[in-house]
Amino acid sequence: MNRKKPLLVMIMILAIIGVGVLFLLIIKMLSDNFGWQKDKERQAMVDERNAMHEREKEEREKNKSEYDDEVIEETEEERQARYWNEEWVSPVATPTSAVYDYNYPKFEYTDKTVELKSAEDVYEEVKKDMEARGEEIILEETTDENGEAVAPNLTIYNPIRLEPLSDAADPFVEGTYVDPATVEGNLSDKDRADIAEAMMDPIKMNSVVSTNLILVDLDTNEVVVSRDSEELINPASMSKVMTAIVMADFINNSTLDNEYEMKNHQIQKAIDEKFSRVGVSAGDKIPVKDLFYGMMVCSGADADYALADYLAGSEENMVELISKRTWEMGISDTAHFNNVIGAYSPFHHCTVNDIAVIMATAIQNPLILDAMSTEQYTTVPTEEFEEGIDMSNWFLRRIGTYDTNGKVVAAKTGFVSEAGFCCVSYLKSNSGKRYICVTANSDGNWRTIFDHISLYRAYTK
Repeated sequence: MNRKKPLLVMIMILAIIGVGVLFLLIIKMLSDNFGWQKDKERQAMVDERNAMHEREKEEREKNKSEYDDEVIEETEEERQARYWNEEWVSPVATPTSAVYDYNYPKFEYTDKTVELKSAEDVYEEVKKDMEARGEEIILEETTDENGEAVAPNLTIYNPIRLEPLSDAADPFVEGTYVDPATVEGNLSDKDRADIAEAMMDPIKMNSVVSTNLILVDLDTNEVVVSRDSEELINPASMSKVMTAIVMADFINNSTLDNEYEMKNHQIQKAIDEKFSRVGVSAGDKIPVKDLFYGMMVCSGADADYALADYLAGSEENMVELISKRTWEMGISDTAHFNNVIGAYSPFHHCTVNDIAVIMATAIQNPLILDAMSTEQYTTVPTEEFEEGIDMSNWFLRRIGTYDTNGKVVAAKTGFVSEAGFCCVSYLKSNSGKRYICVTANSDGNWRTIFDHISLYRAYTK
């Protein structure tokens, strides 16, 4: 009996060991399967990215052939240089010899970050609160192009304002907002006083209409205010800030006066696609500086195309360099640019956070900062314009007349019909602090300006 007891114990130990080994085998199998699943997911992402690049390539080839017949007085060598050519050598400088030493920031969301609600959310909250008090929100109906009545657009209507903002309306001029006494309902004197006070500060009335925005403190790298700042947008001509960063790699003080002869296809493409232009003509010999400032001051697509061809050999080459730079900047997961000017494409996108990173990088370069800080600029004389071509940064000229709690030093606006109006600006506050504000998907040039004014006034120190 005693001999059987050790044997039983040994059998139990072996059984336990066996169960343990079996358990470990099961864990390994599950782990391998999980790893395989992860690998499968990663491969699917790679496949999707590759497919997207193939679709982009087809789109570029299609656009490329569209303008082949329109190129005049251009040699085969020049034509080839416009397209992807790995052996192209810039006549100005090579990127590796001219790269500026940038510090790429990363902005942090903290428990102090203010997340603005959407216009729709605020409208519903105000409506519910007022209905509970027997009060009514009055919104005028608008009409479409056929004269049919449509529901009010909440992105341009304030819950208290009775009239929509027009393109020329100024929310800081007395009379733009409705008199509190005309608001429907039995409001107390305090309610009316609160409304009157709020009308002097659009941020309190949620009249920042841009659907995506971010305000960052450059001194702390913290996000001060945001609204859907990680959502993908089309950055329109804000893209040119990214283009400028890469182009500046080729340019130094000794090459700014180099002249480039404008080509027909560069101008014709800007005209056909209805982009902003400097207004130069084919055959004009324009200094690199004028083209660079033309791209940034008045958002000239003709200047942008010309610089891409001159500095990198083609727009495709420049796009490739931009893609590499987004990876270096740590924003390539969301930032993807497939053209140099910001033309709409489902493959051209980023977030307002990405644009803030791009702007914070760009202002470190004196050339880019000066170009984006220039309110008015005149090119050299051309055959058509004997006194040169005048251009203006209208955002800077307009916002400079308002109190923004500091000075808006630099800015770049953008617009595409598929994504609305957008802008990135750089402010030095009265206390010496530095901020970057990015807004996207607003409904007008003036409304974009007012959004930046409101954010700077309400949230900068």
